[in-house]
Amino acid sequence: MNVRKMHEIWIEQCEAAQDIKLRYGLKAAFDYVVAEKLLNFASAASQHSEFARELPRCSPLVSMAAL
Repeated sequence: MNVRKMHEIWIEQCEAAQDIKLRYGLKAAFDYVVAEKLLNFASAASQHSEFARELPRCSPLVSMAAL
């Protein structure tokens, strides 16, 4: 998977978090982004260098303001 594709997936997941926030609240959106998506991404980064290179770029997207 190329870096551009990973970035697009991450953006889609952040957009989904916005929808989750509207439907279920801030905590549910935060749990989706951090507990589910970011931790899965970090786990993949431990085994795949292309994910590891992308991880620092996505961290600002996890701010509460992004939600």
